[in-house]
Amino acid sequence: MTFQKRNKKKILQIGIALVVCVCFIGGGIIFAMKKSEKAVKIAPVASMSNGGWYSESDIYDYAKVQAGASQDIYHDDTLTIKEIYVKSGDTVKIGDRLVAYDTTLAGLEQEMKQMEIQGIELNIQNQKAELEQLKNAKIVSSVERSQDELRKMTAKGTRPGIIRTADAKKNEGENPDTSENPEQPETPENPEGPEKPSIGKPFPEELKNKIIYKEITKDAAPYNEDGDGTKEKPYRYLCAPGATVNAEFMLKMLEERAVCIFDVVDQEKEPTLLLYSWTLDGKTGQVIKPENPEQPGIPEEPIIPDEPDNPGGYEEPDPGDADGMTREEQAKQIQEKEQKIKDLDLEKRTAQLELKKLDKKVNNGVVKSTVEGTVKSVLDEEEAKLENKPVISVTGKNGCYVIGGIAESSYDKLKEGMTVMVTSWNTGNSYEATITSIGNSPVESMKSSENPNMSYYPFTAVVEKDADLSSGEGVSISVDGLSGDSGNSIYLERMFIREDGNRSYVYKKGKHGRLEKQYVEVGKNMYGSIEIVSGLTMEDEIAFPYGRNVKEGAKTKTVESLYDYN
Repeated sequence: MTFQKRNKKKILQIGIALVVCVCFIGGGIIFAMKKSEKAVKIAPVASMSNGGWYSESDIYDYAKVQAGASQDIYHDDTLTIKEIYVKSGDTVKIGDRLVAYDTTLAGLEQEMKQMEIQGIELNIQNQKAELEQLKNAKIVSSVERSQDELRKMTAKGTRPGIIRTADAKKNEGENPDTSENPEQPETPENPEGPEKPSIGKPFPEELKNKIIYKEITKDAAPYNEDGDGTKEKPYRYLCAPGATVNAEFMLKMLEERAVCIFDVVDQEKEPTLLLYSWTLDGKTGQVIKPENPEQPGIPEEPIIPDEPDNPGGYEEPDPGDADGMTREEQAKQIQEKEQKIKDLDLEKRTAQLELKKLDKKVNNGVVKSTVEGTVKSVLDEEEAKLENKPVISVTGKNGCYVIGGIAESSYDKLKEGMTVMVTSWNTGNSYEATITSIGNSPVESMKSSENPNMSYYPFTAVVEKDADLSSGEGVSISVDGLSGDSGNSIYLERMFIREDGNRSYVYKKGKHGRLEKQYVEVGKNMYGSIEIVSGLTMEDEIAFPYGRNVKEGAKTKTVESLYDYN
């Protein structure tokens, strides 16, 4: 064997040995890393959910029995009594007319609430259009942004669109270009002008210091000082999205037979658009909606007038106007815009609930007797208001009744004539009762201990006379489909839920026992515990979503509870 062959063989043997060594060491490192990977603790949702702590019934869970079914009709600020059909001592049957209301004012409120909802919907459209623009915005790096800022600083003091003469360039140390035509401005190859708003028209500069109202009261001042309430010079008010007009203001306008126009802007602070306008005609009692509220007259692009130093009428955009944004800026603005849309959607749902109550007032202009008995008293409307007593009070001949409460969120689900179950706390016996009336105003004494912001509206349910119930006895009321059982609901403390933009998620045990991100739909917030509407089941296992090892694909270890997760 030659010297050269012996060297090649030796080199080959060393190479193989090195490869084996590296593989062994590398495998050992990988094995050690896998062995040192710390498992993330997970626990069953069933043990972490505190949904059973809360009562989610849409029906207020306590009432007292009152002997002798009765009916009381109280003063309502938004309804004016037109006619009373009974007097004290009269005998009435179920269905007899008691009082009729003039629903003109409630009808106006109803129409304005519809306009309010349309305004919110229009604002949601506008916000969604801006969100799409953000998602499609030009993205630049931080380096490019710095260069843009430098260009802006360099351009400062030089008016865009103005052509400097050759003498001016010479004085500034530049080489004059005698071939340049001083009569034509330097126009960029692809100028990018400002985009038109997708909905509405630009907010007038002269209105920027005027008051924008969230609620129009009788003391609200119109922004047009020359307005006199006529059709030619109506009072004009600037309104925030979702603004309301109270009953006192409407009565004042009806009495004065005044015409008002409400100009709705896109946002209360620093508005940029006038979305649409609508009119309240106090002479006819009508609300006049815009002809086309979804596209309320978008003006054409304004033409910049010619100036001595800008003969072509073109003004070059300021450097950086269309330069785009960084990825971080885009993400932040998208998150803010999505939250705005979420808030507007909540406003819309609240307004829709209020509209349902107004619908009921307008449709129930005549109140009928819900009991068979005797008219106990009939008071003057003003007297009843001052003394907080019923305008009309009717006492039933027999039987007993209970005053229950229906949650605001389910107000429209309860109907007169429905059957409810009344269960005695003393005996445990249950009896059927019939709903005879549902109130229009919430009862202050009925409050949810879990959700103090929840309002309950009263309803009267009459129990058959042969029921073994005593006056003053405590009972529970249940209605099929409304008395929910919270035992199967999932409520997790906020710390177990993370957010990704406007989406919520948890970490749960996935395939092969590895951790995975699970998006969930959230609902009610009960003292810091969030309802999980969908995305999780009681059988799933979740992790505390923070920590170095918490990431998709991490190993998991099941424990009984995560409240001791150290």
